Amino acid sequence: LENEDLDFFSYQLEKKSVFENCWKIFFVIMESLEEKQSHIVSAALDLLPKLDILHPSWLNCVLKRGLVHDNDSIIRKTLEITLKVTYYASFPYEQLIEALNKIFIYEDFFCFEKNKLFFLLKDFLRQKENMENILGCATIQALSPIPLFCFTYILSSTEEKHLLGHDNLKVYIDRILDHK
Repeated sequence: LENEDLDFFSYQLEKKSVFENCWKIFFVIMESLEEKQSHIVSAALDLLPKLDILHPSWLNCVLKRGLVHDNDSIIRKTLEITLKVTYYASFPYEQLIEALNKIFIYEDFFCFEKNKLFFLLKDFLRQKENMENILGCATIQALSPIPLFCFTYILSSTEEKHLLGHDNLKVYIDRILDHK
């Protein structure tokens, strides 16, 4: 099916085996996300780059499920993957904020040589659309004190905060701080 509104299932007959393999990998990853053992899910998540020919919405399905997984190490790995992928309109910002609101994410957060999450999040926020969407979600979902501190620390140390303008950034920060 090739249509601007329905390109979720584009399929090229000349690449039939490539697409079939890609769909098998997608279902292996989705099935593995039902497991609790991190070694099973982690190995499956390593296959994510092989989904590059599918519509980004399918990658979004995997990321959404990984970001709300029961296993903390799977959430952390999915979070790191999520902060590295190419972004698009249906990006899972709400699930990303939910994962960023977990306190275990911030263990060793300020030991920069140990925690690459700091740099991934800082790079992620360098893109104006990401910063706007994350701040927008953070105004809807209450942040716990530790994630709020780390998040504001990153915002204060991000050179690109000027992308939103001082007034817009102040509005977002006031909304986050006033959230009950």
